[in-house]
Amino acid sequence: MGAFEYIALDAQGRERKGLIEGDTPKHVRQMLRDKQLLPMEIQETAQKELKKSRARGFMRRGLSTLDLALLTRQLATLLHSGLPLEESLQAVAEQTEKPRVQRIVLGVRSKVVEGHPLADGLRDFPQAFPEIYRATVSAGSRSRILSTLMSLWSCFVT
Repeated sequence: MGAFEYIALDAQGRERKGLIEGDTPKHVRQMLRDKQLLPMEIQETAQKELKKSRARGFMRRGLSTLDLALLTRQLATLLHSGLPLEESLQAVAEQTEKPRVQRIVLGVRSKVVEGHPLADGLRDFPQAFPEIYRATVSAGSRSRILSTLMSLWSCFVT
């Protein structure tokens, strides 16, 4: 299941934008129609972020240090409380007020829901998560101390 951004028209002809999770673009279009919306544009978030980073070239824009620290701290807290990873990612996405951060977190979550490790989901967004961050998450996942490493990492990025 992936995260998709959409632009659709409602019954009054007003443009609506949003984020929705679905299996395929066709599935997302059907879900939008079920909500009485006419889909105009649908794009998977991971692909959109990849295109943005390529367009910027050397001027890649990652997450701010504050956004990365907050995201990491929230995720560490939720994982430490025993919440499953995919539910923790969903909660972090819902709590953020920044649409770009939400798109990235939902993109990572969609990879995790497909059965991939968290590090693979982060790898889809190289402009947002530094290599050292992805390597730390990978090591934490393999050694089963992810919540502890995430807590430590959040202290270093602030």
